[in-house]
Amino acid sequence: MATGSGIIGAVLITLAAWTTNQQNLYSASNATCNIIEVKKKSTVTIVLGAIGIALGFCGVVDYFVPYMTWLGIVIPPMAAVMVADYLVLPLFGVKHNYNYIKQIHKKSSLQYYYNLNMLNMH
Repeated sequence: MATGSGIIGAVLITLAAWTTNQQNLYSASNATCNIIEVKKKSTVTIVLGAIGIALGFCGVVDYFVPYMTWLGIVIPPMAAVMVADYLVLPLFGVKHNYNYIKQIHKKSSLQYYYNLNMLNMH
């Protein structure tokens, strides 16, 4: 009984991955066809599938965890500032005084880059 269980498990895992990635490829090819207005979806699907396979063999998944770590470091501080500005500051009577000048504050940008550099996340 236990002799063929490894083969059955491998087949089930392959089928589970196949059905999941089939939906990913379908949505990617639909989005690409809508962006570049291609009439032949089958060619786009084959090209995107080949690109996905090539990226898989190159080991692009190894960069996924550092990317998710970077998102976890970058996004929450920005969200915290927005929530504090919108919800907390009015409780203390601080009025919104927005300055819509399109400019990058150099000191803040340098500090942000320095922090990411210290974490080797640039």
